[in-house]
Amino acid sequence: MKRFANFCLPLVLALACTPALAALSVDAIFGNHMVIQRDKPVVVFGSAVAGESVRVTFGLDSVTAQVSASGRWIVKLPARPANAVPAEIRVDSAGSALVLKDVLVGDVWVAAGQSNMEFPLGQDVEGGAELQAIADDAVRVASFRAPSIAVGAKPLDQASVKLVEADRLYAGGWVIAAGKAASSASAVAYWFAKKVRAETGLPIGIVGYAIGGAPLESFISREALQAGGFGKKLSGDWMQNPELPNWVRSRGAQNLADVTGVPGDVLGRNHAYKPALAWEAGMGRITAFPIRGFLWYQGESNAIEAARVAEYPELQRVMVADWRARWGDDKLPFYFVQLSSCEDSNRMRWGEFRDLQRRAVDRIPAPSGMAVSYDFGPPPATKSDVHPAQKRPVGERLALLALRDVYGKPGLVAEGPQPMSATKAGDGVRIRFGNATGLAAKSDDVAGFEISDDGIQFVPAVATIGGGTVTLRADGVKSPTVVRYAWAPWTRDANLVNGAGLPAPTFTMQIK
Repeated sequence: MKRFANFCLPLVLALACTPALAALSVDAIFGNHMVIQRDKPVVVFGSAVAGESVRVTFGLDSVTAQVSASGRWIVKLPARPANAVPAEIRVDSAGSALVLKDVLVGDVWVAAGQSNMEFPLGQDVEGGAELQAIADDAVRVASFRAPSIAVGAKPLDQASVKLVEADRLYAGGWVIAAGKAASSASAVAYWFAKKVRAETGLPIGIVGYAIGGAPLESFISREALQAGGFGKKLSGDWMQNPELPNWVRSRGAQNLADVTGVPGDVLGRNHAYKPALAWEAGMGRITAFPIRGFLWYQGESNAIEAARVAEYPELQRVMVADWRARWGDDKLPFYFVQLSSCEDSNRMRWGEFRDLQRRAVDRIPAPSGMAVSYDFGPPPATKSDVHPAQKRPVGERLALLALRDVYGKPGLVAEGPQPMSATKAGDGVRIRFGNATGLAAKSDDVAGFEISDDGIQFVPAVATIGGGTVTLRADGVKSPTVVRYAWAPWTRDANLVNGAGLPAPTFTMQIK
């Protein structure tokens, strides 16, 4: 079944996007076991014979629409409250009928990013046991994946080449999050959904569009890149464009080397890492489909070169603003993950990147927030592993943000201690934290702080906790000007938490 970009699907169908299709169909976002967004219009769209009428029936509601000359149709039915009782949506046209079975009404979250969001529940350290447990059938996932890049550094074969176009890049559909069917679901998104479901009683649906290794630029529309001041990223062949991450371009060249028949356009041959392609193939096709919000775990591919690190917060802000505009709701929540611990030769800017992620929260209008993950990074023996396998705490920390902002859970602590100010205290430093009730070291003495006289040479500091503050001193540092915390790429020893057990983020601050 082909899927169609949303700019071809405004609520009033006007321009043709593809040749008319004869068979009655719904787009891939629809299917058995799906979740429909509560309290928003129920929007259904697909393809049928041009000029025919299509009737969509959901319970007692029924709406008819005319199929456009391009063979496209779209209907809008009245909004519905949450309902965990399975229902059916029936679509009729020209003697043909489709029935979507086991449909629930609840909240739908889109989960996107690169490999740590894609990381499957079946590989999570708790995933095996979870998949064997009695499942809650009101948690549903639609995992759309890009099988054409599952080849590492090798060239694509001809079967994969046929998939590297917007209509075919993603494949997947809805399943109940239980047993083998859920093993390929995003572990982070699954744990998020499970916690929100448990705390609210609502059916929860996750729509996944993560692609391992994909840069931020892949998930932003060309229009948004251009309008947001990043038009140089759309200049010429993307694999020769220094405005894009080096590793991404190198992997693209490896996958497409000497491969014939690869489709493309003015930006060069197609690849899942190409600017805007992940957007055009995935999320850009469902913006008429109401959702509750976004989950985002990405950055590893943009955290290597200095220029890419520095631009990331603004690039992410442009992306979020565009997503919200495309869905027509500037209050759609956006929650993301600060990168985990990892140490190898490509990760030397990890601390700087994580700090910029922390600061980026202020660039994204609320509701927005960041979940810390470095304390659940890989163990010392495998500290170069960029894919830590303990995803439950990460998903649950994202859920805490949503439970606070979206679901209004009173008294909920959703974030760890937040650095507010750093001032001189004799020959040391006093850092004041917000969200710091119960401030303590998770284990042993407080670790992870460093101070510096010149901002170049940093010395590990001895830390003393007092109320909502931490006082730091270090031998040889008499007039500190800069403090930083959890800065090393592999950061499992940093251990400052609040009374809820949530960690302080990686950060650096000037001392006043």
